[in-house]
Amino acid sequence: MAVIKMHDYEAAQETGYQTKSWATREEVAALSSGDEQRDVILAHDATVAFYEDDKHWETGVSNNVFAFGGTGSGKTASFVLPNLLNHLACSYVITDTKGELLRRCGKGFEEDGYELTVLDTVNPGLSAGYDPLRYVMDVGDIPTTVTMVMNGINPERNIYTGDTFWNYSNDLLFCAIIGILYLLECLDGTFAPGGDTDAPRRYLKMNNVFKLLELIKITGDGEGKCPLDLLVDRMESKEFLDRFAGACQELYGVRQYRDFRCAAERTLKSILITLNASLSRLKTPELMRVFERDEMRLDRIDEGKRVIDLKVSDNDSTNAWLANIALKQLFNLSQRRADASSNGRLQRRVQFVLDEFPNVGRIPDFERSIATVRSRGINFLMCAQSLSQLDGVYGKAAARTILDNCDSIVFMGGGSNIETQKYISELCGESILGTDHVGSERTAVDVRGRVITPGEVGLMPRTDCVVKVTGMRPFRAKKYFCGDHPNAAKWLAD
Repeated sequence: MAVIKMHDYEAAQETGYQTKSWATREEVAALSSGDEQRDVILAHDATVAFYEDDKHWETGVSNNVFAFGGTGSGKTASFVLPNLLNHLACSYVITDTKGELLRRCGKGFEEDGYELTVLDTVNPGLSAGYDPLRYVMDVGDIPTTVTMVMNGINPERNIYTGDTFWNYSNDLLFCAIIGILYLLECLDGTFAPGGDTDAPRRYLKMNNVFKLLELIKITGDGEGKCPLDLLVDRMESKEFLDRFAGACQELYGVRQYRDFRCAAERTLKSILITLNASLSRLKTPELMRVFERDEMRLDRIDEGKRVIDLKVSDNDSTNAWLANIALKQLFNLSQRRADASSNGRLQRRVQFVLDEFPNVGRIPDFERSIATVRSRGINFLMCAQSLSQLDGVYGKAAARTILDNCDSIVFMGGGSNIETQKYISELCGESILGTDHVGSERTAVDVRGRVITPGEVGLMPRTDCVVKVTGMRPFRAKKYFCGDHPNAAKWLAD
């Protein structure tokens, strides 16, 4: 088998009866708009047109891309940065390892008129304010927010325990606390259910959750009442209901609290202890300063030119859950905002660039979100070091669902993960290598084999990458170095 290089693509040249089936230059070019700065960049001279509708109108290819590459393979320099330098007509949400992407691209975005907001989980004292409760707009948002926060803090809480009682109990008390704050906010007259998220909040704040938890005292004698008991009693009084009937349309938090109080004293103490233990990760002085205000405007990501930079660490997951919660909340809010629009789409497309994607931990229901939000004007560019790394965070089934919703898979080499090499080989499929003659009558039969074997995947030069796009044959190409981008001199810092 002889292989020739043609315009940086590996093309097949038949020698004897062996040939391999790679995409031609013409097939690759059909994915592009003809202007790489309007496309999603996969490799050198290989782009996918960034169409305003959900998919490429001819090929049915979406703009979701997943890139694999070991340490030093160039995922950031040859995939993430080139796509950020394009400054497509969209807003960006970026997971940023130690602020490298912001450092190298931030000035360029600002010069191009983008508003930058940084949620810094590495140094929370330098972060913009973020309060997840800012986006609780009605009673239905309360259990959703509680589940999102609790799963973000401990994404494995429902996986490794057979007894879910404590999880449900913790969520019940958490819902009760937020529900009571929600009711107090409504009664204050500054907040209306379903209203403007910019309305000032006096009660409905994450830090007030901690204050109300401190008002719960379990005496153990079954008779004494704690300060929160007295507040709830007052909310249920006839005088209170008669006076605030118009504002008090929903006593959700009160009902949840009563359900919590129905448990035995010993159980109540255990629930209170476990919830406080779970929320202790949120109660550091630096994080409480982050929760004091909200500057993220997650519900308006599609208004104007915006970049939300989620700064995470590549070796310390202590506060990565905060970026996890923000991403999940972004998906929910974006979907809701798109569904409320006349055309079912966001005003401005949003591109999630999730470098070192597994580092933010398991995002609850992400495999479902990626399948539903793209029709609303959202696409994903994601990176991981290996398939095993992705499987370790999401589990094999969910990981495959995520990959199935990415119409372009890029393998950038590096590392020695056998599972990744097998996956890429299998993804590229088989082809007819030639013919052989068998039997006494020398009957001609096709000889089939892998387009690229796992071993060949592992031996690929550092300068090359393998790309598989749904609906077309795989191809090999040169990586796209960010320094070669037309905007590098203007917008890319060293």
